[in-house]
Amino acid sequence: MAELVSALVSCSQISYLPADIYYVGLKDLSWRCPTYFDYEEIAKLNHTLQQQNKKLWLALNLAYEESDLAQLKDAVLWCKEHNITGILYSSLAVYQVAQTLKYPGALIYSADTLITNRYDAAFYGQRNQTIILSPAITLAEIVEIAKSNPGKCALKVFGHISLALSKRKFLSSYFEYIEDTYCRQESYSIQETTRTGKMPLLQETRGSSIYSAAVLESLAELKILAEYCCCLIIDPLFISREVQEQVIEIYRCYLLGEIDLNQAQEKLPLVANKAYYNGFYYKKTSKAKIEVGDE
Repeated sequence: MAELVSALVSCSQISYLPADIYYVGLKDLSWRCPTYFDYEEIAKLNHTLQQQNKKLWLALNLAYEESDLAQLKDAVLWCKEHNITGILYSSLAVYQVAQTLKYPGALIYSADTLITNRYDAAFYGQRNQTIILSPAITLAEIVEIAKSNPGKCALKVFGHISLALSKRKFLSSYFEYIEDTYCRQESYSIQETTRTGKMPLLQETRGSSIYSAAVLESLAELKILAEYCCCLIIDPLFISREVQEQVIEIYRCYLLGEIDLNQAQEKLPLVANKAYYNGFYYKKTSKAKIEVGDE
């Protein structure tokens, strides 16, 4: 069965959150995580998880600049010394550093919407990496890519889908423009003039991200995804801890056959002021004007 993956929002969750793999953010070297921990906290978390026969991934997922490389090398070396199971990364600098330092753990390539075909997936899979597929492709495409790269493909199955990522600081720039004060503790969203949904907007030290208004939910597709993907990710960003914990338990019970699909869907908790949707499983994000052979 595919392993369930989720972020740790707090240290206390480690005793009862029923995931197989947990990922955490590291202060100053990660972004787009619900919580950031320091090395001492992560070492304690890793020790506890090892005793539970569970795994920990460290998210080293910034777009690193030249000035970050010394810190990045220290972080990868620390992971090697502390037997961290895997590194979740987006910048190829992490791969190069991990290769140089002979990091023995798993490397998980998380490139948002970039991995959309089996050849890209094979490129990284042949280098003994796990690949997180784009959430902006159809169910049929996901299955085709995962079949061609067995045991190498992971996928987000619950959470807001990332729509935009930039090094620009959208919120502070906007508040400066309107001569108001930006409060980092507040939650912000944006709304397009042609849509009704409010899209969560996250600004951090290194940039900004915009996410889908609705929450991706994959119960109806979960068993076929678990058949072909090695890891299924439940992303708690902008989601309450209570909902995260309930969703992981529901997905786990459904995959184990302890409840059927109708029971699982009935148990699914409501997310405040947000709707569920099935993402792009049944609709292409782009279509060719002329199909092959229709010349």
